[in-house]
Amino acid sequence: LWLGREEVGKEEKEAFIKALVEFDDGCDNFYGYRAYFLAAAGIAEFKDSSLADEIVSQIVKVGFGYFDDLKSHSWTITTPMAERIRETLKETDRGRAISQLIELIRISQYEDTRRQAAYCLGQIDKTNPVAIDTLVELILISQDEETRRASAKSLGEIGEYNPVAIEALVELIRISQDEETRRTSVKSLGEIGEYNPVAIAALAELIRNCVDEDTRHQAVYSLGKIGKDNPVAITTLVELIRNSDNEYSRNQAAYILGKIDKNNPEAIAALVKLIRNSGDKKNRIIAAQRLGEIDTDNSVKLAFFSEFSLLMQWYYQLGKALLINQYVAYGDLGAIDKDNPVAIQSLVELIRNSGDEFTWRQAADSLGEIMKTKHFATAVSGLKDCLTSEIYENDLNRYKVCFKVIWDCAQKMTYPDFHQAWHTQPTNSAIPNNHRQNTDIPTLLKQLQPTD
Repeated sequence: LWLGREEVGKEEKEAFIKALVEFDDGCDNFYGYRAYFLAAAGIAEFKDSSLADEIVSQIVKVGFGYFDDLKSHSWTITTPMAERIRETLKETDRGRAISQLIELIRISQYEDTRRQAAYCLGQIDKTNPVAIDTLVELILISQDEETRRASAKSLGEIGEYNPVAIEALVELIRISQDEETRRTSVKSLGEIGEYNPVAIAALAELIRNCVDEDTRHQAVYSLGKIGKDNPVAITTLVELIRNSDNEYSRNQAAYILGKIDKNNPEAIAALVKLIRNSGDKKNRIIAAQRLGEIDTDNSVKLAFFSEFSLLMQWYYQLGKALLINQYVAYGDLGAIDKDNPVAIQSLVELIRNSGDEFTWRQAADSLGEIMKTKHFATAVSGLKDCLTSEIYENDLNRYKVCFKVIWDCAQKMTYPDFHQAWHTQPTNSAIPNNHRQNTDIPTLLKQLQPTD
């Protein structure tokens, strides 16, 4: 707001932007980046800043993992910092951000960078044809299924009602041999193809001919989102109810049919039949719940009221038992002991020292769930030494996990508190000695005694 005030002199604004851009936080730039983001947001109000072009250019370069030599940094574009950078692009000067993203799409040789840039461009400027065209091109030309899936997912978020995007997703469903890619495309069609006859026809054909049940289930769900009152959609679901040998498929189709065509007799009859005849109690419960949602006049629901009650009683007892079993099986620190300093310190040591990647990843997840304000400093001081070039080169996954934990702390701590934690040595271990995993090889070797 201050940067947008006309009575404030340009020199004062320039000095403030310069101070933000040059801020040295003494903490590996965790707060230096935040100051830079503030400067980027500020030039939306102060477009005449002499640093505006440079700021937006640097934001794009760091956020999408490339620098002057255009070498991609493979993990940069997935870091939490990069996510914050892309959010900043929505806040900064819109024209400059759009120009920089279009230029990046044009010059980058990396498919993932181009896709991320196109997605971000589409979020800033929904009608920008470059964003849609880039994602469509990647879908149709890329030989990498992961890139195709990600592009299809992005289209599902920014391509609403766009016929070019819809046709590309339909084509991907047709040509892809990868069921996960097809399911992603089907899901995206359900997000952007409402009332579109091409999208509805493609989903109807897939439901009739697909051999993969999971893909068919996704197609039925997407059809339910875009096919309200559509005769093609209604006919397709009626056929599936009549012809499918899969009880769950009939159950789902009946429910979706009741959603897009209220009080459809075929839908109600199919669910009633499942409640009466299914040998699978879970399917009977699902059918009962769905019947309760689509039977708007309640006549059938009331007739089954006593059976509903018995089914629900069994369902809730089962759910309670499963919850208890899961709690016991996993011994989740996050559920057992919120805000416990010993638990916090134990998790930090596991992340830092454990040789088992699954263990320290789980520890990082638990740490994020149970940390409270007073324990952020423990995580910062305990994990900062994992952000070295040596660990980056030799143990990138651990580096990424530690970076994320510290980044999350930086978003919630004041700068003075973070600065103090960063320059504090890690506290002594809270883990008993007999449970600690010693990974200091020289120390272990000194303990060896000569034998015959």
